[in-house]
Amino acid sequence: MRANNFRLITLGRFVLLSEGGDEDSLSRRRRKLAVLAVLALATRPYSRDVLVDMFWGEEDEERARHSLSDALSHVRRVLGREAIAVRRQDVALSDAARLSVDALEFMAACEGGEYERAVALYGGPFLDGVYVDHSPRFEAWTARERDRLRRLFLHAAAARCLALARSRRWDECAALARRWLDAEPLSTDAALYLINAHKAPGTREAALTALSAYRVLAEQLAREYESRPDARVSTLAAELEARLATRGTPASAAPADFPKASAARAASAASAEDTPCELPPLSAPSSSARPPNESPRRTPLPPDPRSVPPSAARPARRTSRRWIIAFASVGVMVVLGAAAYSAGRDSSRDATPHARPVVAVTIIQNVRRDTSVAWLVQGLKQMIAADLSRSNGVDVVAPSRVRDVLERERRTDGGSLSGAVALDIAKRVGATWSVSGGITHGGGVYVLDVSVRDVMSGTPLRLFTVTSSHVLDVADQAAARILEAAHDHEPGPHLADVETANLDAYQHYIRSVQAADEGRFADQVRELDLAIAEDSGFVSALMARMRIAAEREHNRTVLEQLGRAFRKAGSRVTEWDRMEHGVYTALHNGERRRAEELGRSLVQRFPRDPRAYSVLAGVYLSHGRWAQADSVLVRQLALDSLATTAGRGPCVPCTAFGGLAQERLTAGDLPGAARAARRWVALQPELPGAWGTLATVLAIRGEFDPALAASRRAMMFAGRDGSVYALLTGRILLMARRYHAVDSTVARWRTLSSDAYQEDAFELESLLERSRGELRASDSTLTRWVQRYPADRSMLLVKATTLGRMGQYTAARALFETLVHSAPVSEPRSPLHGLAGDWARAFCWDHALEADALAGRGDTVRLGVLADSIQRVSARSYYGRDWRLAAHVRGLIALHGQRYAEA
Repeated sequence: MRANNFRLITLGRFVLLSEGGDEDSLSRRRRKLAVLAVLALATRPYSRDVLVDMFWGEEDEERARHSLSDALSHVRRVLGREAIAVRRQDVALSDAARLSVDALEFMAACEGGEYERAVALYGGPFLDGVYVDHSPRFEAWTARERDRLRRLFLHAAAARCLALARSRRWDECAALARRWLDAEPLSTDAALYLINAHKAPGTREAALTALSAYRVLAEQLAREYESRPDARVSTLAAELEARLATRGTPASAAPADFPKASAARAASAASAEDTPCELPPLSAPSSSARPPNESPRRTPLPPDPRSVPPSAARPARRTSRRWIIAFASVGVMVVLGAAAYSAGRDSSRDATPHARPVVAVTIIQNVRRDTSVAWLVQGLKQMIAADLSRSNGVDVVAPSRVRDVLERERRTDGGSLSGAVALDIAKRVGATWSVSGGITHGGGVYVLDVSVRDVMSGTPLRLFTVTSSHVLDVADQAAARILEAAHDHEPGPHLADVETANLDAYQHYIRSVQAADEGRFADQVRELDLAIAEDSGFVSALMARMRIAAEREHNRTVLEQLGRAFRKAGSRVTEWDRMEHGVYTALHNGERRRAEELGRSLVQRFPRDPRAYSVLAGVYLSHGRWAQADSVLVRQLALDSLATTAGRGPCVPCTAFGGLAQERLTAGDLPGAARAARRWVALQPELPGAWGTLATVLAIRGEFDPALAASRRAMMFAGRDGSVYALLTGRILLMARRYHAVDSTVARWRTLSSDAYQEDAFELESLLERSRGELRASDSTLTRWVQRYPADRSMLLVKATTLGRMGQYTAARALFETLVHSAPVSEPRSPLHGLAGDWARAFCWDHALEADALAGRGDTVRLGVLADSIQRVSARSYYGRDWRLAAHVRGLIALHGQRYAEA
């Protein structure tokens, strides 16, 4: 029996429809439908390994391959036995699939210049809201496709709005302009089309409708982007208001009132036969390539001299307000109050954007006059500018403005143009940096030589060469290197030596740093996974992710995978990565003096990177050297005392407040810790990390009601990390002895599907039972917990301690000794494994807990052996308080002998 015809809808919604328009059951199996979407949009077959890694990368290999086979079999059952073509290890969707895909039809319509059909097919963002658990590579692929298709829609919308305006189909033009604005809210051209289309009938009602549309747009920009409409849009609205006030009815609009630059570029783009449709549209403003969660910046197109007076044509520079916050493990002596911080931040706000370089990609020459790469002369300019516009580090001049200057000067990139010409062009368009280069192609590889120069002095800021077999990779690498140069020239603190040629990977890494600082740890992991999916050899991202896998997740499988990727990327280790990892290794090997020396060297080598100060302060704090840590963190705060340049990494003052609170807690200064936590909350009142820190401090001080209020605030702002702060709330309830509330909390968590809440329910229930003295019930809960989460070693320690409190000393001792001396069969191979200081720390604490559990037995000989062992091994532990654990055990011996003064 022949398979039915099916249609895969990916734009605006994600569903598989049968020939009769009914939703197929495959639509409810999101991962399998996602596999079909990847195969349907593929331009070449995928290997099984790629598909397995994309959708089941965190599972063991045998299970992942079985899952892929199951997904392919399900697709065959729906689309037909011949729907999937498999050759050796390659998988592709065959022509026999009898499947149509709206995204493919949309792309074909764009390529054929059928813009009416294209905008009709575009139902919304590609795979909007579709998320597949534990599949960062699929998420990265989705993001790239979504951005590419969105840019195609912007190109089609510009061309179609022009056609509708010329034919005076005003309602359709306004409706499409509104959709254009939905896809690109900062588009000046779309706003002009919308307002002009509304006012075109020439009536008073039409003018009022146009003004209403303007006000809605202005409110949206102010509310969501902290921006204002472009000067041309504001001027047009002001003219309408003036006409209404003087004559009551504006003059009728003609097609000439619409954006001239956009119309000309749309027409030229529609007739260009040698420009591939999938390139970023040359007619789209540079902001079109910016993801919606990036801080917006204005790069206005040239004003239309017929509609905007010269005095209004100057683009208003917008300052995005960036709240980059931190939740770190180190502290600082804060010398500025919240009021001074806020006042300084506000007063500096206008100056900050002007410090950013204004970059113009001026000339890309076809060095060998190769016709096969002629299209890249303009295409690379647009791609590099589009990549740069997605960063907060630079402002970008629209390539169309550069092209206009070249055309007026009757110059072309194809000729032999000097560096002086490139500088002159950059100066004419108001740039402070000129980017020029030459492209060659041979042996399947594109080679782009790039020069970045200061426009005023002509001084070379960066000269580099990038190569790749893919044009988009060349553009990404060039943009990343330009941004790196921008970061090096910025005042104040910044991250140093972050090595990746992939701009998306870099952005994900920066977001991971920010998420960690804010106390959003699930987002930190997600952004790191996305960074590694974009660039599997990104050493900084790999190191950060490995530490999470080793220290927070205890996930040996992930650690082994990351370790393999790290070894492959060994040649890409930067000086920062090497030195920072040297400090980490020395610290966790118990090499105290060397760790401190290396930490000081790190600060000396990277004096503007706040991470270096945090690393050194962390070493001092681990060793219990509070004064030295304070001194380092005061120097860190001096890097950026008002946080005026924060935005691409750690927010220095925020890190300081969080660290100071922790430091003072550890040192026993509870009032000081509370002051630091409250200052952090006052500065950053929407951060889960700030409220969580305050809740912890208040709970330890015994102020339980304010602590509970603070922890609930943290939950409210935490998003995906809600369970982390929910568990903090449960622990505070326990500390306050509000056992009925804890019972209710555990019962509520049991009804939730989240695995995190289920595990937290086990922990909170076992703690509650111990607090009530219900040791057998607690042991039973711990047993169930260990059975469900066998990788969580900490619960075995709690279970062993509980056995000791129950008087089951032999069983307790056996479990402790098993934990201390037995090693897993297969150790993870990673740079973080096998460090002596980590092993020593575990040895000391396990034996100290064992001594506590066995103290009731009165076996002072055994306690003496434990004390001697701890004293000998603690010398290699990296944490200062471990060095005194032997004294604790000897105090237990003295108590048993009733030598209280000695104890």
